[in-house]
Amino acid sequence: THSMKFGEHLFNNAIPEWRAAYVDYKRLKKLLKAIGRRFPKPVRDLHPMVATDVPADFRTAKEEEDDRLTEIQSSEEEKIFLTELNDELTKINNFFKEQLEQALKTEEDLEAQLAALYVAHQTKGTHTVVAVRDRMSRTRTRAVVRSSPKTRWQSLLAALRGESFLLQSRTKQLEKVFKEYYRHLDMLKAYRDLNNTAFYKILKKHDKVTGLSLSPSFMEEVNKASFMTSKLEKEIRRIEQIFTERLEHGNRRRAMQKLRVPEDAFHLFSWDTFFVGAWATFFMYCMLIIVIIAFHSNVNAYQDHRVMFAMYRGLLYPLIMISFVSVNMYIWRKYHVNYVLIFGLDHRNHTNFLQMLNSAGLLIVLWCLSVYLYIFQGYLSTNVSPWSALALFCALFIYWAKPWGSMRAARHWLAKVIGRILAAPFIPVRFEDFWLADQFNSMTLVLLDLEFIICMFIMGNYNSDGSHCRGHPRALRAIIAALPPWWRLQQCLRRYRDTGKYHHLHNGLKYTSSIVVVVFSQLASVAKDSGRIAGESPTATALFVLWILSALVNTGYATFWDLTKDWGLFAKDAKYPLLRKDLLYPKTVYYIAMVNNVMFRLSWTLSISVGYFDFFFSDGLVAVIAFFEMFRRFCWNFFRLENEHLNNCGEFRAVRLIPMPFEYAPADGTADYSNDADDDDDDQDLENEVVEGENEVDINGNSVKGDHNICDNLVNGGSLLAWEVEPNSDCFLLDENTCHRDNIQDNNVCEE
Repeated sequence: THSMKFGEHLFNNAIPEWRAAYVDYKRLKKLLKAIGRRFPKPVRDLHPMVATDVPADFRTAKEEEDDRLTEIQSSEEEKIFLTELNDELTKINNFFKEQLEQALKTEEDLEAQLAALYVAHQTKGTHTVVAVRDRMSRTRTRAVVRSSPKTRWQSLLAALRGESFLLQSRTKQLEKVFKEYYRHLDMLKAYRDLNNTAFYKILKKHDKVTGLSLSPSFMEEVNKASFMTSKLEKEIRRIEQIFTERLEHGNRRRAMQKLRVPEDAFHLFSWDTFFVGAWATFFMYCMLIIVIIAFHSNVNAYQDHRVMFAMYRGLLYPLIMISFVSVNMYIWRKYHVNYVLIFGLDHRNHTNFLQMLNSAGLLIVLWCLSVYLYIFQGYLSTNVSPWSALALFCALFIYWAKPWGSMRAARHWLAKVIGRILAAPFIPVRFEDFWLADQFNSMTLVLLDLEFIICMFIMGNYNSDGSHCRGHPRALRAIIAALPPWWRLQQCLRRYRDTGKYHHLHNGLKYTSSIVVVVFSQLASVAKDSGRIAGESPTATALFVLWILSALVNTGYATFWDLTKDWGLFAKDAKYPLLRKDLLYPKTVYYIAMVNNVMFRLSWTLSISVGYFDFFFSDGLVAVIAFFEMFRRFCWNFFRLENEHLNNCGEFRAVRLIPMPFEYAPADGTADYSNDADDDDDDQDLENEVVEGENEVDINGNSVKGDHNICDNLVNGGSLLAWEVEPNSDCFLLDENTCHRDNIQDNNVCEE
């Protein structure tokens, strides 16, 4: 078997977003090769009779080697190597320190959030709880309880969801933060260990090439460096213990299953791989038979073949798109594009590309069987009906609606992101939101076909060409065709509102032009259906020209945006013409993709030059053009994710920023929303309002302010206590066992 060199091992196991912060092993190896070329080790002639390599001055081999080592030590190459080595050590130390400081800030937030969660459970969700961020303030007041009445919006959400649901959602949200913090620590540990090994390997290679003994002294410096002496393991064990005790009720096995990230490695064999191959083979065989039967049977004689063609096309194309995305995932994984982080997926539980391909293959096989049933039902009965397509539609719906199976995580992610797309103007936009909306922009025909399927099932007139569902509700079909660019336009406007960058408005103009194309296309079609043909009718000609002009503008604008903005090409600091500085794929692929993108962007011209004048079967032509667009999006995905990944690498962003479940309030009681900049999850909406009347007590038992229905405090880092007393009575803490009520001290224990 081929043994992997350490340079390859370092590249494959480095955290992709942090790769620039690792030891530059390749650079150090080049410097060592330069030393080896200038000061090669002498190769002795070991012939037993004659020694031809005896030096002219009769020096011994040891004397010659000592002179060589002295020359190396004083050489410029060795000094450069040592300087680079020290610079690498400094780089590792600084980066590790920076990342550790970020992690410790999260640890402080977790401490405050955990205290707030405890108080929230004590109050059973009936009061708004906010966390205290400042550590010094938390020694006096651990968390703040606000007892003022909820706003109408808060009361509505509480009534719809229930207090227990809100507490559970906050607990799950805090679990997510804990898991991401633990992953950050685990990544730092892997970063430290791999760099330590890199220093050991390069020093060992240095000693072998030069003959010097640099390893012991420099490795001693490495072991004393701050990135090696930090108490990282202790912090990891502490987080494991806290997570186990506070959030998993002492069940360490379940806690570690949630915290640890499984290894993501290619397997030589899996049943998913086997079934992918089996489904692909079966699909190719079925498609061949379907095409042969379609051309050599009386299927074309059926009056409803156009209806069934559109139905089955609308059910097949989403499955093909899933297969395309599966291939995208495989290539991203192969070239270390961290799509899991970019899409906001859970590193511990997400659907991999083999599971996606397996599911898509299974559903495509069901599609083929349904087509067989339709083709041969003429031999089984006299009446041809679309019951086979209806059965397939129901089967696909049930498959995607079921809450179990290997695709469960993917279905949940898809439903969540679609919900965010529909709510785009009202909530912040994430990368996965506009990425999926862009996929819908390439699947407009699928949306129209699904509308056609529903219309046909409702109308029930199957023995026709479906014109009553194609042409009559023109306005409805125009609205459906304009929905994907409309969603993206709303997202662009929201991103401009959040960031203030005009770049998003420019992007919004691209989708506005797409909507304009849809409008003129529908108007031209209406004119054509009414008998007014371009070239014969002035109105039809004007609409036809406007359609072409708007489509050309949209194509040019979209192509420019694809290449320069979405892919980041045509950069000034590019290594190769028209590309960019950093490339993850082979450079030839980029040039092919650029040509491919332009060609498929222009595929709409076929619908004008051929389809408009009915030179070809229109449904078939539309199907071909739609497939071209899906394939263009499939290629687009590779470079869009690569560009986003490189942006993450430039900022060393390797962990997700998960919003905290509780807002923060400083010591003066006013709300602090600084941690909620990206907080748009529904489970946070209940407590986003600032309300008056905090119940606080200080460490000495003095009431601070508020309505004092509940006293919450953590004394000297001890247990958090919460008491419920009669309305309008003061309650404040003296110690862990006594309360002072109405300014009269008694020794009765307050009920917790």
